Amino acid sequence: MPDLPVTVSAAWAPLAAALLGMLALGAAALDGAISARTAQLPRSRGATRPMDEAARLVRQRRRTTVAADTLLWRIGATGLVLAALLMVVVVPLGRWTLLDLDVGVVWFNAVDVVVWALVWLAGWGPNS
Repeated sequence: MPDLPVTVSAAWAPLAAALLGMLALGAAALDGAISARTAQLPRSRGATRPMDEAARLVRQRRRTTVAADTLLWRIGATGLVLAALLMVVVVPLGRWTLLDLDVGVVWFNAVDVVVWALVWLAGWGPNS
């Protein structure tokens, strides 16, 4: 008999997110402490490294282009809409699907890779 997926309450989602965040912060603090020890710095400096890096990233100057590039912006924005439509084509909805491809998963993931480039173009084009 196949194992059926177990469904849990949606109330666990914030708790799981908080737990994963705390684990990531703890791992980053441990990495900072180990790096501080190998560099012979005080351990307290290494343990606060994640907060120090976050503060440094908030304070740094923004990187901007010289001028907005409307062609990149338009390609990115319209490409995202087109990519969403190309991804929906292979997603089955119950028994129905628009296009039953043998390589549907590969198609979906290939278009998803293109989405990353389009998001970059949509963000970089308007000088933001």
